[in-house]
Amino acid sequence: MTSSTKLTISKSGQFYLPRASVDPPESLCKMIFPDLDVWHDRLTAKQANPNNNDEMEVTVAAKAFFELLFMLRKTIIQDAVFMIEKFPTHPLWQNSLFSLEFFTDYRERMLIVAQEDNDPVNALLQRCVPILEDKIKCMHHDLSTRLDTQSASQEKIIDYITRLVTGQASISLNISSCDTPISLPGGSGEDQGRINITTTAIPQQSEPNSLSGYNSMDHSQTFHGNINSNVVPCYRMSRGIVSVNDLWREWTEGLCGGHAIKDLEKRWGTRWRKEKKFFNRRRLIINEIERYASQNNITTRTAVDIAERRRSQKGYLLHSLSKNINKIFEIESSADPNQMLE
Repeated sequence: MTSSTKLTISKSGQFYLPRASVDPPESLCKMIFPDLDVWHDRLTAKQANPNNNDEMEVTVAAKAFFELLFMLRKTIIQDAVFMIEKFPTHPLWQNSLFSLEFFTDYRERMLIVAQEDNDPVNALLQRCVPILEDKIKCMHHDLSTRLDTQSASQEKIIDYITRLVTGQASISLNISSCDTPISLPGGSGEDQGRINITTTAIPQQSEPNSLSGYNSMDHSQTFHGNINSNVVPCYRMSRGIVSVNDLWREWTEGLCGGHAIKDLEKRWGTRWRKEKKFFNRRRLIINEIERYASQNNITTRTAVDIAERRRSQKGYLLHSLSKNINKIFEIESSADPNQMLE
């Protein structure tokens, strides 16, 4: 029956019958179970049964049975179109119903529809795809706008953090201690229990290769309070710096008035180090700069500028230089270092 009626099942519980899309003429349907309409009217009107004069009881089962018969007589005509194609010599088709002009016209229309792809699922997709396309485009545009806004905000934050750790931005901290008052030398009552730390940033050089700009930089750090010099400082080397100039500044002077690495090494040795692996990588670069300056009889500042120019031209990261020390000055080994800044 499935093959004869061209039943298409796309998913469990879902199917599509081409013959169900074309209803047969009502006149043909009434020729099958011709008394069905009469008995249905009697049931609806609750008339007595003409055979025994008993009143017909309208029940759910009776209504469902009539609905089944109405469906079957339409289905018989619909399926007959395909059954005739499969079994053309069957005696059932000798019935006068199947030779009527109404049935012949209906059969031709049904065969045409069955050959076409009228699956409602495909038709629904054809209507929905343009709508879905527009919806996806709107969602993509909205998402792109939000991402661009977020990206711009992140760039501002990253830029500020970079300027902060490289000494181009300033930060001011006010730390209040209520539980343990701190006695400040020569301070008034209002000053007790409060530590004010004001840090003035180190201005960035206007010319990276200018020695005078580097020497004229203003950097200061003011502490008000009783600072215990016997406590090992807790300092974490900056991950935000990207240039050799900034690394050298952190090592020799400190960033934003903070600790200089060489001072920490001189005062505390290895006790202040909490990240030995990272420290050793950065120290390799510093040692190479000092070696190159000594070997070529130039200042360390000049060596720093040469190294930074080399790094910038090649796009190297500090991490990459620490793993490949020979890359820092490899092309300057046979050249005059004083000409590298021209």
